[in-house]
Amino acid sequence: MTETRSGESPHVEYPPVANGMDYLDSVVDHLSGEPSPRDLKYALLHLQAAVEVLLKARLRQEHWSLVFRDPGRADLSRFEAGDFESCGTAETITRLRNIIGINLPKGPVDEINQLAKWRNALQHYGLTAPAIAVESRAARILDFLLLFIAEHLLPGLGGEDAMFVGETEFNIRARLTDMRSVITARMDRIRPLLARDAERTVQCPECGQLAVVVASQAPPFIADSVARCLSVP
Repeated sequence: MTETRSGESPHVEYPPVANGMDYLDSVVDHLSGEPSPRDLKYALLHLQAAVEVLLKARLRQEHWSLVFRDPGRADLSRFEAGDFESCGTAETITRLRNIIGINLPKGPVDEINQLAKWRNALQHYGLTAPAIAVESRAARILDFLLLFIAEHLLPGLGGEDAMFVGETEFNIRARLTDMRSVITARMDRIRPLLARDAERTVQCPECGQLAVVVASQAPPFIADSVARCLSVP
């Protein structure tokens, strides 16, 4: 990442890894405190961008041709100019697993796939999702990405790049702790309600918390009762 000196014309220069880390930094910024709907929107968009950029950065470390949609037609001049169609997130994960041999757990991959669906809906049709669902999923994906960076990206970096990524990662981790505290505080508020129906409490598919109380099938059964996540205000 290059800063413009005073008096110079502004320009954009974000190498891939610095770009990805900047997106992560933006995600945590937008989710700090009590995020507004606009904060949640940009947190979601920037998290998806971070996933794509950082996972592909590891492909690039292995070989630049791996980021092309069709590596067999990769062209170095087009790569250096950024004039090519890159592979999608799902294909990136497949190549990380099958070509580089990185073991990407199913849980985080499922989270990333759901994030991609949210991003697609938001970008093209609109999206309605509880704030805590966005925050919780973001926290889990951030955890995965920070581990991925430390184990699979940092070892291939050197000098200023490694120092920049290390410092940014440390700062993101510190603020992620605060973000988790907000989520925990919200869960603490509803814990007494959940305790009464612990045997009927299941994980919410949206926020990932044990916060959905399902209706009992035994009499008396209220036919019009709707199971919903109690973590949503």
